[in-house]
Amino acid sequence: MPYESFRIYLRDDCYIAVEFFIVKSLVVSFVVRLVWIRSDGEEFTVARYDTAHGTAHRDIVGKTGRLLNKTWLFDMGFEKALTYSVDDFRKHYENYIKVFCDRL
Repeated sequence: MPYESFRIYLRDDCYIAVEFFIVKSLVVSFVVRLVWIRSDGEEFTVARYDTAHGTAHRDIVGKTGRLLNKTWLFDMGFEKALTYSVDDFRKHYENYIKVFCDRL
């Protein structure tokens, strides 16, 4: 099962971490995390999209990694949800990080 992993740097202090598995040219699972790096170098996952539970969804997490909110993407296949998640984080990363930092 081919595995792909890469990072997309948005600024010096944040990036998107992308991991996915492909079987017969189809995405069968993925995790896309928005990671913010605090000034002391500590990294936090601000939000993530993944396919745990068999359905693509977005999790908003707190500073301890505790789940604060889950949004299901019931009408999206994994390949479309993977693309959607990367696009969402590219477009809205500043908002996600601001909300996360406001909770610190």
